[in-house]
Amino acid sequence: LTADRPYLIYDSLVVAPGATLQIDPGARVHFHNRASLLVQGRLQAEGTAENHIQLRGDRLDRLFADLPYDNLGGQWGGIRFYPESMGNTISYAYVRGMTSGIVLDSCATEETRLEIANSRIRNSSGNLITSNYSRLDCRNSELSDAGGAVLALTGGIAHFTHCTIVNYYFYDIITAPIVTMSHCAVADSIQGGAPLLRASFNNSILCGNTAELSSIDFIGSHVFFRSCLFNSMGEDDDNFINTVWGGMPRFKALGEEHYYYNYELGSEKSDAIGKGDPAFAVPPLDKDMYGNPRTERVDIGAYQYTPQE
Repeated sequence: LTADRPYLIYDSLVVAPGATLQIDPGARVHFHNRASLLVQGRLQAEGTAENHIQLRGDRLDRLFADLPYDNLGGQWGGIRFYPESMGNTISYAYVRGMTSGIVLDSCATEETRLEIANSRIRNSSGNLITSNYSRLDCRNSELSDAGGAVLALTGGIAHFTHCTIVNYYFYDIITAPIVTMSHCAVADSIQGGAPLLRASFNNSILCGNTAELSSIDFIGSHVFFRSCLFNSMGEDDDNFINTVWGGMPRFKALGEEHYYYNYELGSEKSDAIGKGDPAFAVPPLDKDMYGNPRTERVDIGAYQYTPQE
């Protein structure tokens, strides 16, 4: 799919087993109500810093004068990766307005299912990202706003580095913590009691209008938070390391005016500034998605603070 003109998808767009869908920089793909992107083969959606890919709904009108439908969740189905789908990439993309968000079906391999980089994934009326016994790698990205969980992780492997993971979803009641985690599904059993979930959150912001984390037994688990910022209060232990507790990221906009949200750091008083671990800010993470360097200091989250005129 090229950037020559927009695409409008009715029903669904299916990537067949063995096939690869390449979406070029600057491509705009609009999905009609209930349409989805169903990936049985491979997805390579790779934009550039100058030309982001857009995956969004097809409503170009407004619900209210200051509220475009493009700002709402539930405009199209979402993206689903089937068990046989491996090696998928979403980079420099803006994906928004879904119902079921991005879903990674269960698979029996530790090969990376999906890599997300330098992207904004936001506004789902359900969960934003659901990963079941899969491997997900996400860096330099904003994952924001959902009626359910922003991240719903069951088993598998998941890594998040320099991510802004927030939920200030305004359009309905939020029904889950920002991140829900479980070692296995309720219907499954754990052989020998061994934890099946391995997850790491590094130099990332987790905050919003609901609890950050679901209840999970961290003792003996392979779930770690390193140099992360939380709204809530707590204390460090073997799983929470160099944490900024009770932190105020001071985002640019939280929807108070014209339903506008901007999760870049908006004040020099932000508790995220300079609190990141430089060990995680190595290439390609020595810059944020806009090319702002992390050389003199390392801020927590997807965005480096840049003073405004």
